[in-house]
Amino acid sequence: MNKIISFVILSIFYMITAIPAHADIILADHFDMNQDWSGSTGPATQGITSTDKRGNAWSSMGVNFPVVIDQASRFGTAGRGLRFQVAPGDGNTTIGAEMTSYPQKPWQGRTQFIGYRSKISDNGNWGTNSKVLKMLRFNMENNDVIPELLGGSYSVFIGTKNAFSDIYKPDNNWHKYLWEFDAQSSPITADGIIRLWVDDVLVYENTSVQWTAYGNIKNGTLFQYGNIDPYGWNFAYIQGNLSGDYNGPVKYLYWDDYIVATTKAEVDSFLGTGSVPTAPAA
Repeated sequence: MNKIISFVILSIFYMITAIPAHADIILADHFDMNQDWSGSTGPATQGITSTDKRGNAWSSMGVNFPVVIDQASRFGTAGRGLRFQVAPGDGNTTIGAEMTSYPQKPWQGRTQFIGYRSKISDNGNWGTNSKVLKMLRFNMENNDVIPELLGGSYSVFIGTKNAFSDIYKPDNNWHKYLWEFDAQSSPITADGIIRLWVDDVLVYENTSVQWTAYGNIKNGTLFQYGNIDPYGWNFAYIQGNLSGDYNGPVKYLYWDDYIVATTKAEVDSFLGTGSVPTAPAA
């Protein structure tokens, strides 16, 4: 995969013992800053002051167009939201549109839930060339797990290939998304889980995922965030690259209330319910 433009990773020179899997919230951000923000480089992320109470912050980004946090990009009637832009590129280099973070205390565990509110400006026209847009990314044993839009429909890429397709196709409105990812109970047991709720309705469920069937995943029993021996750095990505030969229209991707946690209850508390604005938890 080609390198994306302006990708910067914050380097940390010490190892931290991973926190146990019973910790509830791993990463979270409402993007409710006191003022508008825009940036396109890794150092610019230091200006994002809406980080969670655990001290976690956005550490890097790779974008072709500035990322914006403002009131116009928010969900509901209060606070601010996040906006990415993607557009046709030079036909070769992938189009960058991502931000990364990691917990100050590394985490690894079998079960994680990822929740967020999101909308896309246009999910009808994806052009005639490649049409893959990453929406999230995390790691299992140095293998990427990527929920992505494939021609406008959610799919899940694992390791080296698209593993599950046609999961859900969003419209152009705000929706609440809540993913559950469970690793296997043992390396030889195909009991991993992928679930997706949209506006609190279960729209996809797979309870026999064999993570070890993808990439070079050997055990398939744990997910990782932060600096975890022997895997090194494992980041949480919000949004992601667009196919380099994409030839559809300019698209805007809006995000609000992003969280990674170990229980569904924590995600629901943070996001509120459904697609109706509420006062989510801090």
